[in-house]
Parts: sequence; structure tokens; C-alpha cells
Amino acid sequence: MKIDLGYIGAMVARNDARMPSIYEIKNPLAGKQVEVIRNGEAYKITLSDEIKQVQGLMSMTVEEFFLKDINIQNADPSDIFSYRPQDQWLVFSQYLHESKYFDSLSDEELKKVESILQHITDGMDSLAKYVGINLFGIKKQQLNSYEAHLELASSTAALQHFSDTFLSGDVKAGFDQLIQDYVRHNTKKLMDYQSVEERFYAARAKIKPLNAPLTYEQSRHLSMTNKLGKTIYTHEEIESVIKNYQEMFKDIKNEEDLSSVLLKAKEQLLAFVTKGISPKDADYQLAKDFVTQRSDDTFKRIENYWKMIWQGKQELHTVDE
Repeated sequence: MKIDLGYIGAMVARNDARMPSIYEIKNPLAGKQVEVIRNGEAYKITLSDEIKQVQGLMSMTVEEFFLKDINIQNADPSDIFSYRPQDQWLVFSQYLHESKYFDSLSDEELKKVESILQHITDGMDSLAKYVGINLFGIKKQQLNSYEAHLELASSTAALQHFSDTFLSGDVKAGFDQLIQDYVRHNTKKLMDYQSVEERFYAARAKIKPLNAPLTYEQSRHLSMTNKLGKTIYTHEEIESVIKNYQEMFKDIKNEEDLSSVLLKAKEQLLAFVTKGISPKDADYQLAKDFVTQRSDDTFKRIENYWKMIWQGKQELHTVDE
């Protein structure tokens, strides 16, 4: 599979296919000539030729526009997801589009499938190194590293559940291979990843505190975030926690399973993030509350896209039907 830089979704592609091209439109002025004045001299031009020429210039401009994207310029040819780091769902969508999977779906069904894929990859899309060209004008909320570890495991399991539920045969085999490519792409990014907030706390923790007057709450917050900022994680620890999450998510079958897994995942996440703070430390509970609040949106997003898959199972054709 080769990335199509002009592909921005199957629904857009379907709508484009329904629109007659510039060459198919019956122009009432086709073949007519008009006289124009340029630099004091009269010229005759054919309107249809001028329209074609403008269309060609527009197409070239669009291609050049996408080639200027810093993510495209820095993409790794061996890593297909490096071309779409802010919209990884488009890789899966393009594959299903080219595999003709969408052909049997209605417009509403197609939109449902693309929405599911978009929500599943949304969290990992926030980790893009470069802002680049934002195709849909949506600003991604950057995850903290501990949220990203959880999100990778959950999104991978959700993509696999999507594949098992809706796909079969060669189409499923190709999609499953893309999931593995997705895992490799995002695991590599996670090894040394920190959010802007985490980098700030880590840098501040190394600085000798100034004798500035602080309120009690400010002093507690500074003490707690400094301890979080000083905590170091090895690649082995990161790989281990992701693997633990993967083991939790791979057996999810229904909403009851999901609720149980999310509770266990939250305990795992808090233990991982606060490993550098003793439970006897006065800042321990404050740190747990801080991390819980920071990761709340991620847990809600995960719960939402898993429920979207089950809802889609009721509305769309599945491999069991």
C-alpha cells in the first residue's frame, strides 16, 4: 500500500466520484471564442481551453501544498504511518477504501466506520512531533506519557476488535498487518516521549528553588510535581507497563469487561506514575489525585470509542452475519 497524499477520507472520495469532472460538464460556451485585450493588442481565446488550463494549475497547486507538509518531508518510507502522524485513521481508511470494503456500505454506515477509526487513533495522533498541515482544523490535546502508554494498548486492542467484528478474509489479513505497523510506529515514539508539561516539571525539578513566598497550596503543588518530575523510567519499564495494559485489553468482549479493565488500568497507571513517591509521603495522595485528574479525559475517550464499536456492531454488517 502506498499513501495517497490527496486522500482525506472515503466519504470525501465517494462524493468526489459522484461529481462530474470538468471534462464531463457540458459547457454551453464550449468551443466559443472571445476577444480580450492584453497590452493594447487583441487576442482570441477558447473558453473551454482556459477552463482546462485553470483546472490543471489548481491540481498542481494541491499536490505541491501537501508536499510542503513537514511530516511528509520527514516521513520514513518504511513506516507508512509516519506520513499521517496526526491522522493515523486515514491509513486504515485508505486501505479499506482501496480494498472496496466501503463499496457495500451506505453513506451513513461509511461515516460511522470512519468515525470509529478516527476516535480510536485520536489519542495517539496528539503525539505527532511536528504540527504540520492540519487537514481537519482540529487541535489535538497532547497526552502525558503515562496516558499515551495506556492509549496505545487500548487503541491497538480496539482496532483488533474492529477487525474481528467487521472484516474477514484478505481484507482482514491486510488490516491486521496495518495494526502491527501502527504498533511499531507508535511504540517507537513512546520510548522517549514526554509532554510539554512533563518536560517542564522535569526541568524545574533540577533547579534549586528560589526563596519566593508561596501559599501552602502552591508549596504542596511544587513539592509534588518536583517529585513527579524527578522520576525516571527505563525503556524496559515503559515496555512492561504497555504490555500489562495490552494483556488487560485483549480480552474485552463487552461493556462489563471494559468497566472492569478500566478500573484495573487506572490502578496500574497510578502505581506507575507515582513509583518515585512513597505511600507514606505527605505528597503521595496529592500526586495520585493530580494524575487522576490529568488522565480523566483519556479514560473517557477510551470508554467512548469502545462503546462506538459495540454500537456499530448493532448498526452495521458484521462477519457473523
